[in-house]
Formats: sequence, structure tokens, C-alpha cells
Amino acid sequence: KMSVFVEDIPGRTARLNPYLELLTKGTAWFDQLEVYPDLGLSSTVKDSVIEVSLKNINGDGKIYYSLDEGDLISYTGDPVIIRSSTVLNAVLFDGDDRIGTLKKEFVTHSALGASVGFKYLYSKRNTPAGGKSATDGQVASDFHGDGLWLKFIEKDVVATVDMESPVLIKNISVSFLQNLRMAAFIPYEVDFGISMNGKVFRPVYMAGDTLLDDKGQVPFKKTFAVHSLNDTARYIRIIAKNYGMAPGNIFPAGKKSVLFMDEIIINAK
Repeated sequence: KMSVFVEDIPGRTARLNPYLELLTKGTAWFDQLEVYPDLGLSSTVKDSVIEVSLKNINGDGKIYYSLDEGDLISYTGDPVIIRSSTVLNAVLFDGDDRIGTLKKEFVTHSALGASVGFKYLYSKRNTPAGGKSATDGQVASDFHGDGLWLKFIEKDVVATVDMESPVLIKNISVSFLQNLRMAAFIPYEVDFGISMNGKVFRPVYMAGDTLLDDKGQVPFKKTFAVHSLNDTARYIRIIAKNYGMAPGNIFPAGKKSVLFMDEIIINAK
């Protein structure tokens, strides 16, 4: 008898703890264990809105969804249109039984779908969507493996958002993840700059930080943000300083430190 205990994790992942129980004395062999989620989610940005598609991966049951705390709506197969920041909750029913759930936070802003250039390349293994995840409207959870974090090993984050034309900038924010088990730290300095030509940037925000080790091994996100701006620019640059090598009082010498960066949000709606 094979059993699997599933621990839900906010976002797109779950932690599995399988175990094998022999119902009679003897020896058992088993090969590869394949696990598939009940619900799948994909999204695209089109005409400044987010289109979300839900999929019943196993084929059984019916999907319902809600936005924020609204009533459940039957999913017809057409994309769910997200025009403002919200939390999408999806439930898969088999009759009256809930057999699958999914929760995803979305944020809408002026840079949805905008191209982002990086001076230093991120790790492609962690983020299937690549650099597009920096402006796709999906908010990462506090789990480093949810497929939404951009991972920078040893290098700083130097990311430049191209708005394609000048826009009025009112606020800018970006979040980072600290997970000591992954040698991932909050950056020790974060700078925002704006520019009309993409070459000369005027600073509009700078923040320094220290290791927030009072939280111990518990992963957490920290958001860096500037509000009440009233400037016009085409380009927005985010610089986040990486320690390079993990602090020696926490890790052995030579351990490379990591930055995990979430969505770059311009003019949150």
C-alpha cells in the first residue's frame, strides 16, 4: 500500500512525504513514483490585463474559482481576466468532494509584460518563464522553488525595465526572499533609478539593510518600495547588492550567496 502525505505550500508547489506500507510479510519493489497536481495554472499578459487559464490535469471533477473572497464561479474554459490586483482561488470538485485547490496572488501595474534587461544572467533552472516572470503579474510565495523567483548566484541584480514610451511614475517596488538554507539573503543595498534615454539614470530611492537573522531559518520576503513619486521616465532600473560570498559567521568560507527577486512593480493598481 503506497500512501502520500501532501503538505500544501502557497503558490504552485506542494511538499510530498511518501511512504510504503507492507500489508503482509515479505519484500516489495517499486519503480518510479510520479506525482501530478490536480490543478494547473498558466497566465499571459495581453493589452495590460492578465489572462489566466486553469486546467484539470487529471481529468476528473469540475473546476470552480473565485477572486479574493467572492463567490465560487464555474470555470468554463475561457481565460479569467484580471484587471486589478487580486487573489485567485481555484477548487476542483468531484461531486461534493474537494479534491484539489490552488491559490495564486496577482498584481496589476503599468509594467505588465514590459521587457526587462539584466546585466548579469539569472539561473535558468529556477524560473521556467525566464525574465518574463519579472513583469508577468504573478506574485511569488515565500517558497524558493515555486517557479517565480529569479535567482542570482553571487552576482548583483541590475535590471532595467523598458516601458517603451515615457510614462508618469508614481511608485516602484520589488521584493526579495531570505532563506538561510539556500544561502539566500536580503540584499544589503537596493537602489531605484529612472531615465528617459536608458543611459543616464537619476536616483529616486536607496535603502540599506542588514541580515535579519532574528527570524532564524524561517524564509521570509522583504519589499523595497518608494511611493509618492511624480516623475516621467521610460526606463526604470533596479540595483540590488549581493553579498557575493555568504557571511562567514553563518556559512563555511567560500559559500556563494544568492539573491531571489520577485515581480518588479511600477505604479501598482
